[in-house]
Amino acid sequence: MAPSNEKTYTWDEVKKHSTAEDCWIVVGNETNGGPKVYDVSKYLESHPGGSDVIEDVAGEDADESFEDMGHSEEARNIMRKYLVGTLFLTEEEKAAMEAKKAKAKSSGGMNIMMLIALIAIAIGVYTQIIAKQEKGAAESDQDV
Repeated sequence: MAPSNEKTYTWDEVKKHSTAEDCWIVVGNETNGGPKVYDVSKYLESHPGGSDVIEDVAGEDADESFEDMGHSEEARNIMRKYLVGTLFLTEEEKAAMEAKKAKAKSSGGMNIMMLIALIAIAIGVYTQIIAKQEKGAAESDQDV
């Protein structure tokens, strides 16, 4: 539960802050203390990954993007400076967020399979290149 002195915002209020000059994001979910609202406008230029990655989720739920990046404890501590409140969710909004997260979680396996396939292809291409280089080197050694 949020402290009583913490302001509560609705999605409509958060969505109004969706520009680089006025950039709010929502990070958090029911499993980690609930969705929190952050005003990261002054942090955009300092973000190590560039301002674009935050601007892409301005005024939106950035929890999945934030967690997928595997942010460090230091990054989480930095976030605390920009906390402006908690997000109030209606029962319908809670259900929609949970459904969205469940869908994202179930489709995550496909991304891993695609990554494995791409790595296998890269290894195959690399092996072919090395084999051609070795063959070329062996042929030039015979010419000497």
